[in-house]
Amino acid sequence: MRQFVKRYVMFGLLLCCLMISIVPAKAAGLFDENVLVVEGKYNLSNHSITMKGELHDQNYAWIKGFDITYKDKSVYYISKKELLDHDNRFTYTYNLKKTDRSNNYVFNIDYDVDPEEELPGSWRPKYFEVYIHEFDVEKAIKEKTIEKIRQKNKQFSREFGDDEIYLSRPQSRPPYKPGKLTKETLTRGLNSVKLTRYLAGLPYDNLKLDSKINEQNQYGAVLLQRIGELDHYPNQPKDMPDSFYKKGYDGTRSSSLCECGSSLSYSILAYMHDTDDYNLSHVGHRRWILKTNYESLGFGLSGRYSLLGFGSADDVSTKVKWNYISWPAKGYMPIENFELGGRNDRTAWSVSLNPEKYKQMNPKKITVEISKKGDKKVWKLNPSMNKYSSSKNYMNVSLENIGAQAIVFRPELKDPLKNNDTFTVKVKGVQSLSGKESTISYTVKFFNLKK
Repeated sequence: MRQFVKRYVMFGLLLCCLMISIVPAKAAGLFDENVLVVEGKYNLSNHSITMKGELHDQNYAWIKGFDITYKDKSVYYISKKELLDHDNRFTYTYNLKKTDRSNNYVFNIDYDVDPEEELPGSWRPKYFEVYIHEFDVEKAIKEKTIEKIRQKNKQFSREFGDDEIYLSRPQSRPPYKPGKLTKETLTRGLNSVKLTRYLAGLPYDNLKLDSKINEQNQYGAVLLQRIGELDHYPNQPKDMPDSFYKKGYDGTRSSSLCECGSSLSYSILAYMHDTDDYNLSHVGHRRWILKTNYESLGFGLSGRYSLLGFGSADDVSTKVKWNYISWPAKGYMPIENFELGGRNDRTAWSVSLNPEKYKQMNPKKITVEISKKGDKKVWKLNPSMNKYSSSKNYMNVSLENIGAQAIVFRPELKDPLKNNDTFTVKVKGVQSLSGKESTISYTVKFFNLKK
């Protein structure tokens, strides 16, 4: 998915765009022959804006200068004469200074459509805007209420009845067929991710299905069904064609894998649970879903095997403002979204830290304290409690770069979670980038979705 904001404008006019999701009409046939069509993309990974332009129906043209403004103040200007290439196209990248990174930039490009004549007044301005949408996690969490969560759950959990899972069925024996999932099946999976991210206070409305990831992961699901086990790097079955295996392998090596039946929604609960002996120490599948830097995803499903893959971080247009991401989520948290197989007292808790806010953790200095409102029960956890157990007190510091470093922990609960259970979590020993030691403190309020 390429989600960057395009703004097409007639020369001399400024198009004011208010919504990042607006899709512009194609330029062909709409404007006169001298219009410069410009496209702008903001790259979050290196904080740069790339401009691409093309002048229609002209032999050649000159670019006179680029003027980039924010709130009517010029933040960058370059005066140059640059001949467009033989296709009348240009590409220019501007790396934003840290102080310049904000929501809205206006570009003014001066160009000449008849460079040979150099007539007075032949230089003309071209304006377009690039919007960088900013999403505030803390604000989103504060806006959550029990009633809003119930409404979102109803919206995203709507069943489609006994729909057929496949538009065309996969085949895991020769002749191999990847199959194709119905739109309803894919939408159920997408909505489960959206609901999860909404609960965590993350952007969710901008998530879209990527048809290429869906196709690749269908091959991957068939490959897993063929070998009968989960494996990110499976060997090629002797009777599987090279081309089929390559597509399947590309899917398994780059996606989360689950052997959890034919429900994509259930697979999301399984990824978020992530508390088996192999995944407990880092809850990697959970952290992939809760990453801040993707806006597209895709699924695959064949038999009991499913895949979940994510789009590139280079393709995002939303800048997320965050300090940490917790699960169970800070604020109101439905018990049903924190359990798997009817159990909620054994699910791991986790906190991921923003690497632009916090230094890499020293595992020996990190501790977690959890207190329960009402009975005044307190759990004090430390890194020595990192031996796997299905129910005992647990804590581990995971420095793997899965979007961010994380603290994984679990209090030894004597009873399952119930309505109105409220916990305060304190993570001690973390350091800001300046080296100042601080404590992360937040409260989780569990409730039942059903009244």
